[in-house]
Amino acid sequence: MCDCVDEEFLEMDCNIHSWMSGSVHAAPWVPVPLTLSPHSLSRRGRRRLKLVTLVLGSSGFIGGRVVRELTRSGVETMSYDVIQSNLEGGDAKWIKADIMDPMTLERVFLEYGVDSVIHLIGYPDIAQCEKDPQLSFSLNVLSLQNTLEPMRKADVDHVMFASSAAVYGYDSPTPVPESSPLTPNTVYGFHKMIGEKLLQAYAKSYGIRYTALRLFNVYGANPVSGKDVISIFIRRAMNNEPITLKGPGKFRDFVHVDDVAALITKLAVKDGESSTYNVGTGTRVTLQQIADSVKKYFKDVRVAVEPVPDDGKGIVADTAALKSAASVSFRPPLQGIDEHIRGYSKKGR
Repeated sequence: MCDCVDEEFLEMDCNIHSWMSGSVHAAPWVPVPLTLSPHSLSRRGRRRLKLVTLVLGSSGFIGGRVVRELTRSGVETMSYDVIQSNLEGGDAKWIKADIMDPMTLERVFLEYGVDSVIHLIGYPDIAQCEKDPQLSFSLNVLSLQNTLEPMRKADVDHVMFASSAAVYGYDSPTPVPESSPLTPNTVYGFHKMIGEKLLQAYAKSYGIRYTALRLFNVYGANPVSGKDVISIFIRRAMNNEPITLKGPGKFRDFVHVDDVAALITKLAVKDGESSTYNVGTGTRVTLQQIADSVKKYFKDVRVAVEPVPDDGKGIVADTAALKSAASVSFRPPLQGIDEHIRGYSKKGR
C-alpha cells in the first residue's frame, strides 16, 4: 500500500497489463493456435494425472517469474498475454490474446483443459489510478470479471488472484491480519477490494475456489522502469540525481519478487478451500534505511529530507496465516534490498 501522492512509496505489487509496459522482449515461445475439437467442449467430471495451470499477465513483473518457477517445478503451464515474456518459459505454451476478449479465454479453457488460473493482471500505479479510474477499473476489476465468467462457463474451479495490501487503507493497526476491516483510501485499493468481492460472489454462487494474495511492497524490479520506491532511489542514484525522503520514518513491508513467485508456485499445486493471505515478511523497513543502503553503494548521491505529516507511519503484514498454510522462507528484507541495490551499483558508475 502506498500514498497516491508519494511516489517514494509507489508500490509494484502485481503486474501492469503487459501491453502497457513497453519493456518486454521476445522470448523463444511459440503462440499456440486455438482449434476446438468436439471432445474438448465439456470438461465436467474429467480428471487427469497432471493439472494444467494458466497464467494471465505472464509477461509482467511477477508473471514471467511465476511461469519460470512453475515450469521448473514440473507444472504443466500455459502463458496468456498479448506480449511474450522476457524470461525463459521452459515448456510453457504461450497464447497471444487479450484479457478484454473473454470469449477467447473461454475457448482456451475448453480446448486445453485448464484446471487452475493465476490472475496477475493489474495496474498498480496508485497515482495513475487516481488520475484515470476507468483504466484502473478495466485492469484491476474488469480483467478479473472477464476471467471468472469464462471459468464458470468452462467449469474451471480455482483462481489465484493478486490483490494488494492497499485494501486495508492507511489507518489499520500494524501488523495487520487478514481479518482486519477493509478500509481502502485510494481508487486502486477500492478496485482491489471489489476484485476480492467478485471472488467471494463466484465462490458462493458457483463454487469457484479462490486464493487471494494481499501483496505488500514487492521489490526486485529493473530500476530503469520500476515504479517502486527502491527502483526510484536506485534510478536517481544511477543518474546522479538527489533522493528526497518524504518522511524518513515512513515504513513498509518489503518482499522480494522471486520469493513471491516461489510462494505462488507452492500454492498453485495445493488443494484446499477458498482463502486469503497477506504476503509480506512482517518486518518494518523505513525510507531512511533504504536511502542508507543506496548511499552505501552510491556514495556521491545526495539525500534530502522533506517533513510530512504522516512521517513514522506505515503498515506491515501479520503473516501467521500464510506460515500455517505454506512452508515459506522469505529472505530478510534489509539483506535482500541491500543485495538488490548492490547489483546495480557498478552499472551506475
